[in-house]
Amino acid sequence: MTQEPPCQIRGALTSVLRPARIVGLAELLGAVVRRRKVDIVALVAALVFGSLGRQRRTLEGLRRLYERATGQTLARSSFHARLNQGLAVLMQVLCGDALAQAATLGSPLARRFLKLRKVLLIDSTMVRLSRLLEVHYPSVWTNHTKAAAKLTVVVNAERRTPERLTIGPASRHDVHQVTYGPWVYRCLIIADQAFTRSLSLAEIEAHGGYFLGRLKPPTSPLLERSHLGKNDRLVGKRLADVSDLLVGDEVDFDATVPFRSRKPWRYGQLQTRLVGVRIPDGTFHFYLTNLPHDQFSPAAVAALYAARWEVELLFREMKSILRAAEMPTSSKAAVDALLYASILAVLASRAIHRTLIADRDGRDRYPMERFTALLGAFLDELVSILIHKATTHRRLGAALANHLVHEGRDPNVHRVPLGHRLKKASEGHR
Repeated sequence: MTQEPPCQIRGALTSVLRPARIVGLAELLGAVVRRRKVDIVALVAALVFGSLGRQRRTLEGLRRLYERATGQTLARSSFHARLNQGLAVLMQVLCGDALAQAATLGSPLARRFLKLRKVLLIDSTMVRLSRLLEVHYPSVWTNHTKAAAKLTVVVNAERRTPERLTIGPASRHDVHQVTYGPWVYRCLIIADQAFTRSLSLAEIEAHGGYFLGRLKPPTSPLLERSHLGKNDRLVGKRLADVSDLLVGDEVDFDATVPFRSRKPWRYGQLQTRLVGVRIPDGTFHFYLTNLPHDQFSPAAVAALYAARWEVELLFREMKSILRAAEMPTSSKAAVDALLYASILAVLASRAIHRTLIADRDGRDRYPMERFTALLGAFLDELVSILIHKATTHRRLGAALANHLVHEGRDPNVHRVPLGHRLKKASEGHR
């Protein structure tokens, strides 16, 4: 008898959510007390895939999804009791496992034109919460929002896939959400002004990484050398003193930016490259980077920075399609579980997209947002594929895979796909 091929959908899902791992962790962390009362794999799957729905995310909707998948009837109070601290820690560990797995994926384009391992984007988004959570998640907007959580995500620019995550109160500054270490080695870190503290950039360089970020006012680097020759007369001066005297549409300097650290207390200087590109209103956008000037022109640096928009597209996908901003509870444990579930939903969607589309011609015509939105119509099927027997998930998986491949292709052949900014930037690489 010919052996049936494995279910591609299930293979993708179990690369993110491994049932055996979920069961073992649930018992260890106290997420469940009596397994016969609740199917922990189905509960986790309901939290993850329930955020894909086209309706508002509610606890009642998640409970009903769990009941449809398992055939069990679970009282509201019993379901709410399952959203405990043990479950929150379980979701955190599962999210950490999945992010670590995603971080092992390579970036062929980055290796080809940058000779680096990856191009990583860092940014934060905020999720408003019930004011009853103000003690745990104080907000930065205290006049109209008492509680909010800040999600800081490190995203692979080429794959638009999260690789690291930090969740904290919205009142915490962005620079304190990220700790740089060996993971930045031979990676290009692109971040906006909130992350371009000189000390942070020095830490990236110290770990063998590259950085690119917008210059944050009122920082005024000392200009030491001009690579374009047009502004040699300004060498030795501070940028703030000569910004009105710059000539040309592009400037490229070696510069020095002082920094200080409080723990431990020390002063230092960051030797960096200051790049400026004139925008239509006549002013300059300035960037700090340690990319070599002989390989990356100012225009190429600006094009690379534009790739940062990929992380904004991810946040839009999370909030508009995955309902990550909808937190229908005042329980801290439930909020934590749902926040990690949103990231797991992104990773599961990316895994399915990668499995079904990676080897197809014209794979750029399968937008990730469209793919994620399509999955929202198949919540019950996704949970069933993960928790049921092989005969069931193979039949469901084959039908779902065919539908996703057929409907996932953008019908507008003339539309420029969202993303691909990194690919465009590679065209300007010297």
